[in-house]
Amino acid sequence: MTETKEKWQLLITKVDNGFILENPNHCIDGLNEHVIEEQKIDDSELILGQDLLYEIKDYFGYNYSKHNKKNIHIIIKEQKGDKENENQ
Repeated sequence: MTETKEKWQLLITKVDNGFILENPNHCIDGLNEHVIEEQKIDDSELILGQDLLYEIKDYFGYNYSKHNKKNIHIIIKEQKGDKENENQ
């Protein structure tokens, strides 16, 4: 993980076509916000949610490393349509 931060703050605002993430404590190129925009493709809402979760994961320092024995993965998984799995 990255360095320890005294205060963590991330404001997430849902807008019509995605999310705006604001970090008042950190600026990159003079900006303290990042936009995640919904793509115009199949499963766009799921992909938007996945992108949001990756941004949050990275912000808090849970970055992927090939040197770690374990990493957090955020995946979109196709569900089987049989009746047996629907009730679980």
